[in-house]
Amino acid sequence: MNGWDEGEVKKAIGADGREDLHVALLVPLGYPAESRLHPGRRDRAPTHQGADAVLPAGWGQVLG
Repeated sequence: MNGWDEGEVKKAIGADGREDLHVALLVPLGYPAESRLHPGRRDRAPTHQGADAVLPAGWGQVLG
């Protein structure tokens, strides 16, 4: 969970208008309203080119 509207969270927990309180952490509890399919992982082929893409001269070789 990333990002939240601190004012809305304070309203939800009954701390609206309390400037001395700040929301530092939210812990979601319960079950989701809808089930989502796991998106899975992306295919590595388009993104993974191996060490040759990073080290064209090979391990231990000076680029020059």
